[in-house]
Amino acid sequence: MKETTNLITFLSQGKKIVGEIDLPENPTDRAVIFAHGLSNSKAPADIPLLYAINTALVAAGYITMRFDFYGSGGSDGEFSDKTISTMKQNFLDAITFLKNEHSELRWVGVCGKSIGGNILGLVGGDPRLSAYVLMTMRYSLAPFFAQFWKGEDEVALNGKVPPTGAVKGHFALRKDFFSELPQIDAGVASGLSKIPQALVIMNEGDEKISLESATEVYRHLGGTKELLTVPGHDHELQAATDSIIAAVVKFFNQSTT
Repeated sequence: MKETTNLITFLSQGKKIVGEIDLPENPTDRAVIFAHGLSNSKAPADIPLLYAINTALVAAGYITMRFDFYGSGGSDGEFSDKTISTMKQNFLDAITFLKNEHSELRWVGVCGKSIGGNILGLVGGDPRLSAYVLMTMRYSLAPFFAQFWKGEDEVALNGKVPPTGAVKGHFALRKDFFSELPQIDAGVASGLSKIPQALVIMNEGDEKISLESATEVYRHLGGTKELLTVPGHDHELQAATDSIIAAVVKFFNQSTT
């Protein structure tokens, strides 16, 4: 059997979520689910590093799943409809869908970048997950987003923060997104403490997220943990793609629980 890609859809909170499951030529009983950032999608052009990691994992025998969060890519909704709690539920429903489709799976890892990492923090401790890769992740979201929101019902982000990838619809966030962030941050802190195994990846000069924030993520992890810092000054980690891919595959390969 050659490597194949299956297009998938599932419902999350009554909304259609679109994704892909990649099946290797010789699959194992292990899988990895990916979580993209706030303003991009699963598309390779939107987030090339995650796609490259996906390709390497499939070559190593992993079943992989990539999907568009609500308000991104082919899934229902637009960017301005997003909340972090909705993204969390999307991810929980993605785990359920994958496990239902592939009952042979005995191990599931997850890999998230930027706010995708915060989503993984929120689901930390889920008994269905064994190992986590957290990339360019900000420890606390509320202090950062507070600079944009002054109590309005909607905040346009054009000119305030550059998007990563193609945004669906109006580049704005609504009151519901901002008002839940303190609770979200508390959930991330709690979830990180319950993660059994994690690899935290950050570059030395990320223009969006400080190395100190990545270190704070690492400090709050409760299980076995590694911190990888790589050279570079861009949020997309382009300067160290090959070394990151190798580190992620090695980390997952060495995870046995």
